[in-house]
Amino acid sequence: MKYFYRSQALPGNAVTEALPPHPPQNGQKIRWAFSCDRNPQENCFRAEPGNQMQGILSLVFLLDMTMQRPTSSDRIEGIILAAGLSTRMGMPKLTLEIEGIPIIKRVVRAALESELHRVILVIGPSDSGTVDALGSVATDPRLLQVVNPYPQAGMSSSMRTGMESLDRKAAGVMILLGDQPGITGNVINELLAAFRSEQTKIIVPCVLGRRTTPVIFPATLFPELMEEAGDIGGRNVLKRHADQVVEFEMSQEYDDADLDTPEDLDKIRSSR
Repeated sequence: MKYFYRSQALPGNAVTEALPPHPPQNGQKIRWAFSCDRNPQENCFRAEPGNQMQGILSLVFLLDMTMQRPTSSDRIEGIILAAGLSTRMGMPKLTLEIEGIPIIKRVVRAALESELHRVILVIGPSDSGTVDALGSVATDPRLLQVVNPYPQAGMSSSMRTGMESLDRKAAGVMILLGDQPGITGNVINELLAAFRSEQTKIIVPCVLGRRTTPVIFPATLFPELMEEAGDIGGRNVLKRHADQVVEFEMSQEYDDADLDTPEDLDKIRSSR
């Protein structure tokens, strides 16, 4: 069995073109990426021509994410990005409380109250306080907690970490931010309904014409999401597939404010 590679090693993320032993019917090469479980400052994998062993390891996730597989329209999963470093807040922000409820608990509870098939919570390696803040919500059978060992690699590294745990039959994924306490189960369900009616589209919520989050991506774009790097989430995928974007105007009751600074927190607390 022979593999051919062209690779570029990046900090925390190796981007590879590969021709698998059983290529898709169109015979085209597949671009893909995978997260690194080592120090993001190192080149975690370098797939060179003739290096068959590393190629086999690299192809495992490639084949799982890119080969055609059955999807189920009711399996739309959510990934909550909660491994950020809270640098602008100056303290762990997700455990801060609004009306006596930790911010992260509000977000996770809303996701679990929705019709999402499962909720994947991505936390950092030292985020035991985040888990404690969930209380009894942490034991919900639909909640899966996964750890991004190197959150300093940016938001995209957390997104990739969460995607590695997606149900193989998931028709789409909703990317939620852990610092949006105004999200509700109803808001999520509105977006899910929009996606179910157009499952090849990217559903982007809007508030008074302004794009916001959470965004739902179809399964066909999972491999591209796995290529994202840095602190931009899925923004590049949105740009490349502008023709697939459906902007969904939300009702004005959706408060999409996120929390980055102490001033943001004061503003939200004073508005309630």
